[in-house]
This record gives sequence, structure tokens and C-alpha cells, in this order.
Amino acid sequence: MKAGSHGLPVETPSFHSPWQRRHLVAYSGLDCVLHSNERTPAAWYGSPVAGGPAPMQVEHRPLPKDFMMESVLVTLFCCLLTGLIAIVYSHETRAALGRGDLAQAEEASRKARSLVLFSLLFGVFVSTSWVIYVVVALYLP
Repeated sequence: MKAGSHGLPVETPSFHSPWQRRHLVAYSGLDCVLHSNERTPAAWYGSPVAGGPAPMQVEHRPLPKDFMMESVLVTLFCCLLTGLIAIVYSHETRAALGRGDLAQAEEASRKARSLVLFSLLFGVFVSTSWVIYVVVALYLP
């Protein structure tokens, strides 16, 4: 450790490859730290400087699922109409995620999931009804 310009002991960052150095410079905003081989606790750890604004808290939520595979499967095997609509909403979810519109993506994902479940339940109901009808028609005179 060596003493920085502010009088506090600081470590010099160690880099294992040139990629790590470029990555930290490009994405962490540590170019002043990297060029001077000194770092201040505020610059390195991201803590607010006394009297400065506090960092904004960002809520990290998982991205909504698009249900594309499920939509295609229920379209092929269960119910064509609601499966196609589920595919449309699945595509809308992907497009909204591409735009960065998380609220729209969550809404479209919720609609796609509902349509997939409806299609699946409808397909199971129709298939079960058909099997019962065939069994009754064949074995009862």
C-alpha cells in the first residue's frame, strides 16, 4: 500500500490482463484511478463523496419470460387460435425487451402466459372429451 494524495493509504489495482484494464476503464469510469495508479475510497468503492448526492438505488428485477416455445407448442398440439395469439404476445414481449420497455414486456408476458395456459387446458379438455366419446361410441351399442 502507498499513501494517496489525500493522505489515506490506498492499494494500486492489479490487472491480470489488458482486457480487464480496458473493461474497467470503459465500464466503471475508473480512468482517473487507472492512469494515476491511485484510488480514493469514494472513486473505487462507489460511495458518495461528502456533501454530494447519494447514489440512486436501482431495483434489479428479473426480465419477464417471453413464453415463445410454450406458445408454439400449444399452437401445434392444443388450440390453434389462442396459440397464435399467444405467439403474437410472446413476440411483443421480445420486442419490448429489445426496446428496454420493461413495463410493456411484463404486461405482454402476462398475457402470453395466460393464453398458453388457456390453450393447454382447452386442448386437454377437448382431447379428453374426444377419448371419452370414442370409448362410449365403440363399446356401447
